[in-house]
Amino acid sequence: MHRDLWVLEDSLEKDYLELNSPRAPKFKKFILGIGWLDPQGDAIASKHAVVLGGIQTDDRLLVLDEHSGDIEELIQATIDLKDLFFAKEIYLDATDHDLMMPIWEADGLTRYISLGKDPLDQEIWLNNSQHWPHFRNRDNISIVIPVPLPVVMSASSGVNRLVKKSREGKLLVHPRCINVQWVLDQPRPADVHNHPIFRALIYLVYGVDRKWQFDTDTVSNSAPLVYRNLKK
Repeated sequence: MHRDLWVLEDSLEKDYLELNSPRAPKFKKFILGIGWLDPQGDAIASKHAVVLGGIQTDDRLLVLDEHSGDIEELIQATIDLKDLFFAKEIYLDATDHDLMMPIWEADGLTRYISLGKDPLDQEIWLNNSQHWPHFRNRDNISIVIPVPLPVVMSASSGVNRLVKKSREGKLLVHPRCINVQWVLDQPRPADVHNHPIFRALIYLVYGVDRKWQFDTDTVSNSAPLVYRNLKK
């Protein structure tokens, strides 16, 4: 995960979000997708993943950052990305209750935990603001949005959706997202259906408009994925 980009706080009052880089595009909002680990996967796939996407003012989705790790590392990275980019929505597979609840209950992500009030009627927080390296304010929280079960179960439809978006020029990947690039450039889509990066991307794409048209055609195992198209 990189921490050299962030949303300028004064742009929250505008019709678009600006980053600290003058060359960066302008954005409508930032969202997060989380994919759970694949126990049968390689060194990267055997870790949970969070992917950050920004919806630009031209409606293209820019995948801007990624992080893989165990559940504690995932939570910390998700909080950091939420704080840096004011990402208000987190899309994930909620069917695994034991994995979802730590995200839901994390202090500093979907809520800030209060222990009550002191004698002067001031809030007593579980952690002070210095606990989070990129803390903005306590109004900056995210909501967890479970993706519908058909989205979780239909991997082939997810591949088709990604390819379609890339061919329409509506999906971009920042060069620093090397694991996203690797997943999207695999020659056999079946090999990455359970990869957490792939899952996080699918949920991210769903979160752009929360609509999903399922494809009845299956994707050939020899069909290229997305990143190859992006490089043309």
